[in-house]
Amino acid sequence: LIFKKPKKMTTTQDRLKGAVLSTGAQEFAQKEKEFYDKLNFDGKTADGANFAQLQKKFQGAQTDEYENFLKAREDLIELGEKTHFSNGIKLTPKEQIASKKLNAIRESLFKQDDTVVTGPYYEKSEILKKSALYGLLDMMPKPVLHHIHLTAASNVEFLVKTLCYLDIVYFSEKDEMFKVTKKPEKVPEGYIKVNDLRKFWKSSTEFDKYLENTILLKAGVETQEHHEIWKYFQPKFMLTYELYNFDDCFERLLEFVCEALVQQNVMVIEWKHIFGMVINDDGPVSLKQEIDIFHRVSKKMQVRYPLFQ
Repeated sequence: LIFKKPKKMTTTQDRLKGAVLSTGAQEFAQKEKEFYDKLNFDGKTADGANFAQLQKKFQGAQTDEYENFLKAREDLIELGEKTHFSNGIKLTPKEQIASKKLNAIRESLFKQDDTVVTGPYYEKSEILKKSALYGLLDMMPKPVLHHIHLTAASNVEFLVKTLCYLDIVYFSEKDEMFKVTKKPEKVPEGYIKVNDLRKFWKSSTEFDKYLENTILLKAGVETQEHHEIWKYFQPKFMLTYELYNFDDCFERLLEFVCEALVQQNVMVIEWKHIFGMVINDDGPVSLKQEIDIFHRVSKKMQVRYPLFQ
């Protein structure tokens, strides 16, 4: 066999140059490089048997590494199943029937569209919400909702249809930014009260739609296969910061989201809250003032729903 050295041999090391690799990945890349280095004779004859032996050795190393990975993966899955909190739960005959029916409905959704849970959110969410499976899960009682961020829990309709009708909310079309204040003298130049700005549009419906489209995150959501999505969140956070965090708005939002969760049969909520973000016209409110907001909303909810926590 005659091996001509190509003009450029692309190896794993070439493709991943500059990347931070795990130890295993580094070892694999090095093995591959050594393999190709031995093959890249420049016009010299390589012994066929030696080549076959070298190739077999390299492929064997790959196979062993992959099989070891699969074995470790299976062991990890088995351990996870043994330690899972639901491991000891035994379904009753009726529950087994219900489980089979729910699985059948889920499979029918996948048959209609196998990307229904992985495709673009705005494209697939309505399909899911109109499905029988969503309807059944929606009415089921849920034990607790953990680690929920208020800024991710409110729908855009509440921001536009409720908060943006308050007389303390201002907006700059140029900056595409909200300002919330009870002191008109603190309003920056270029910011107009939303209720006044709405009057200059053809209709309040069109203006509200404009605000909705401004708030909704659309850039960067074409695929879920990347981590750069976070850089697209930052402008959205800046745009709505005061709308979410001005104390009056924050309390209204908190109560609205709690009510929405109760309607989905969630009675216990664990908030992921960063203290120091809630503000008023004098700046960040005190820790006690923030905690008092949660207590007030909690008491209101418990009057309506005694099991709420």
